[in-house]
Amino acid sequence: MIAVRVLFSREQARLESARTTEDGRRLIHAETRTLTRRTPAGTEQVRLSLDGRQVIARFGLKEPLRMQRLCFATPDAARDGYFGRLDELSAGGYLDGGAGE
Repeated sequence: MIAVRVLFSREQARLESARTTEDGRRLIHAETRTLTRRTPAGTEQVRLSLDGRQVIARFGLKEPLRMQRLCFATPDAARDGYFGRLDELSAGGYLDGGAGE
């Protein structure tokens, strides 16, 4: 069991490092990331999902989160929009809960 966990961790680390390159990003077709940021009003949460030609954003301070569905003409355009949105949120002070696991 330990060997399986080590192998899984190594694969996750490889995929996480590939996300920073254009070639690595082209391999991602479906993914969901959860980002959070603390504010005086509470904890803001953003769930961003890439699914083929769609990017789905769920956001807000508490459940149920508001939802925005963006449809793109091509999967490449959706991927660019998804990673662009992730970069904007990271620059805005949101922390990625799935990064570095």
